[in-house]
Amino acid sequence: MAIQKAEGIVLKRKHFREKSLLLSLYTYQFGKINGILKGKTSIQSPAYVEVVFYPHKKGLHFISECNLKDSFTNLNKSLLALGAANYFSELVDELTFPEQRNRRLFNLLFVAISFLTKEDISEADIRRFISIFEIKLLGLLGVFPSSGSGYHFHPRGGNGSILPGTVASLSYLKREDMKKGLLLKISPQINRQIREVLENLLSVHLEKKLKSQEFLEKVASSPTTLKLRRTGK
Repeated sequence: MAIQKAEGIVLKRKHFREKSLLLSLYTYQFGKINGILKGKTSIQSPAYVEVVFYPHKKGLHFISECNLKDSFTNLNKSLLALGAANYFSELVDELTFPEQRNRRLFNLLFVAISFLTKEDISEADIRRFISIFEIKLLGLLGVFPSSGSGYHFHPRGGNGSILPGTVASLSYLKREDMKKGLLLKISPQINRQIREVLENLLSVHLEKKLKSQEFLEKVASSPTTLKLRRTGK
């Protein structure tokens, strides 16, 4: 097959042998691809890159070039922003299959991570943005229930029915863009039910709890703002 070029977001990286990396990327042109990059170990996740690769029929492509376009360095402003970006990347990696192009999904991920780099974003907005991203992602993957299904779920501690306001909020957040979603006024009770719906849906489609998810839950539950110290590396 001919040499291919693509731009994408690094979802996951893993050291391979001495000076190589195994990369999982979600690209605009091809969807998710997996490849091996030799001789360059400075690429982090998440990062926006342009790659040149030799396709391999078994799915592990040889990446000959990987040029950094955006390292999203401003994510270092807080553990919550960085944790959310890593969670978004790992969630996309776990819920997608290789070589299935979805340009709307690529745009969603790129816009979401870019949003987390904004200087004026608050930690409260990040917490709400996590739910919005999950709703949008599950919707694009076709596994988010329609409003007609009633979003039936079982709250913690027993059985129960979802509130009409929760159904309306979920429908709105799925339908409207993410900026409008952040402006929606949601009561604490409805917000708790939204989290219940999303956690139950994700548990159905994930084989196990993600490491980034566990880390994010710890950081998100902290009442204080957690800052990262820049290392300059």
